[in-house]
Amino acid sequence: MKNLLIIIVSSVVIFGFGYLLDRDSVPEFDENAKLISHSFEMEIPNFKFEDLNKKEYSISDFKGKVVMLNFWATWCGPCLEEFPELVNVLKTYKKDVVLVAISNDTNKKDIKKFLHKFKKEIESVKANIIIGYDPNKDISSSLFNILKLPETFILN
Repeated sequence: MKNLLIIIVSSVVIFGFGYLLDRDSVPEFDENAKLISHSFEMEIPNFKFEDLNKKEYSISDFKGKVVMLNFWATWCGPCLEEFPELVNVLKTYKKDVVLVAISNDTNKKDIKKFLHKFKKEIESVKANIIIGYDPNKDISSSLFNILKLPETFILN
């Protein structure tokens, strides 16, 4: 019994100490015990980027739409898991949502090979997917200070 009490007290102390160090890492819950994601407002720079066919876009081209701005790479394991989920969001909200997926890969062939794996999934929503190319990380690192992949911002 004494050991159980020590374990419980230790767990509470460790959790409480962790909470004090980084309050943003502890999720909040509403009255129905649903996870509420942390959100914040930031001004998004009006940057330009190219797709795989060298067509130039500006993020302001998507004004009036909800934009999922996703930074990713083909070598990133979590990116491989996340991509189909992002496509599923597009299938649900076709008219209102655009996925701007900006790759940090240095080789376009790797990106095309990656996209080919998901050809069936993206066929019905391909008009709402823009695959950007940022091999020098001018956008991801310089503008958005992305340190890890994947990273997704929801812009409205």
